[in-house]
Amino acid sequence: MVTLAPNPATDQLNDLIVKIDASDMSVFKDLTHDIVKLQPSFSFLMLNHFFSLDPRVLYELTKVYYLVWVYFRKSEKLPSKVLKKEDFSWFIEKNEGMIKYMKKEGQEGANLIHESIIKRIKSISLLKAVLLQFTSNTVFLSHDPTKIEQLFLELLSVIECLDAGGRPSEIPGV
Repeated sequence: MVTLAPNPATDQLNDLIVKIDASDMSVFKDLTHDIVKLQPSFSFLMLNHFFSLDPRVLYELTKVYYLVWVYFRKSEKLPSKVLKKEDFSWFIEKNEGMIKYMKKEGQEGANLIHESIIKRIKSISLLKAVLLQFTSNTVFLSHDPTKIEQLFLELLSVIECLDAGGRPSEIPGV
């Protein structure tokens, strides 16, 4: 019998997912107020899809955004400076370029991208939890795959931006 060693990061994320799934609208309202107060551009990204997505997809996507927020907030990894929309956009554009490269280069490109992501993302357990949400949630699985890919890419970029504390040109000493 194989026994897996305890993983505190995975356990923490599992607990957060369960809590967010069980939350009511008052909790979501409090989280939204916290986001708007501390990182308004993060809320812009969340609300950006308000009119373009099926309400079920929007609800599930919002829960994933809350997962990312609560993870960074609870682990005290939230950047102290207020990030701008341009910070998030920089990472989104960079990752869109990587996806185009990966599609052009096939499996070899995919392997390079995967290695690159693993090396630069500090919150890898969070990224894996987000990926699990996108690959196991029937609401996401039944939606347009191209749109879901774009939403995941956006969340990858958000995690990367929060990990880095902004664009490289904005990070002191870089």
